[in-house]
Amino acid sequence: MKGLQIFTHSLRQVTGNLPAAIKVSGVLYIAQFILAQLLQSSMGDPMQMPMEMEATGGGVVMALLGFLVTIVTSVWIAVGWHRYVLREEQPGIVPPFLGDRLLGYFGKSLLIGLMMIPLAMVLGVVAGFIATPFVSNGSILMTMIVVGLIVYLPVGVVALRLSTILPGVALEPGQQIGAGWSATKGETPNFIVLVILSLIMALILNLPLFYVFPFGSILSLVWTFIVGWFITMVGVSILTTLYGHYIEKRALL
Repeated sequence: MKGLQIFTHSLRQVTGNLPAAIKVSGVLYIAQFILAQLLQSSMGDPMQMPMEMEATGGGVVMALLGFLVTIVTSVWIAVGWHRYVLREEQPGIVPPFLGDRLLGYFGKSLLIGLMMIPLAMVLGVVAGFIATPFVSNGSILMTMIVVGLIVYLPVGVVALRLSTILPGVALEPGQQIGAGWSATKGETPNFIVLVILSLIMALILNLPLFYVFPFGSILSLVWTFIVGWFITMVGVSILTTLYGHYIEKRALL
């Protein structure tokens, strides 16, 4: 099935180009991760945040700073990786900072996210009605399955189809979101498989955090970093593969 081909191709895109992947994302992801850990450590428990921080709004400023850095570095990594794979643009210590392409990429991503809100809300209401008996019985697993199938899977598929155009935004201006939807017409089953495989991968990779490494340990922190980086790069590679295959008509090797 093509969904499986796209997924495995995206995995190989990362593992087969590991030095380049590290070069594109290494410095940026390390900066993002370290800042996130520092902010988490400095803020501690929000319920026990010092009064002076609350009074000055310091906690809000720090959270906004972390959010801004995460957004900029994530988009920077995505644009750099798309351009490396699709245009063989070699990065330096970090990928070139192309302000217009980063801004365009962020804008299109934000628009797609906003488009998903009404769909998620409607599906959330439906899931709420269906999952009510399971919630009442205390069946957490069944509740998660119902919400996943009714909300997260459809929203993920629609968002991914629309996001097919994003790598093109990293290459040149003028890309329209609707082009991704049109190019993937009739491919919904493959996108369902792709979303499910991505969720399974994320779940499996995060299992050691719950069953192997002690919470808050150095090993847990290192594993969180590695898994976070790998999931980020595979996610960006999936978009790159989708654009290359459906928009540029490249074969899935």
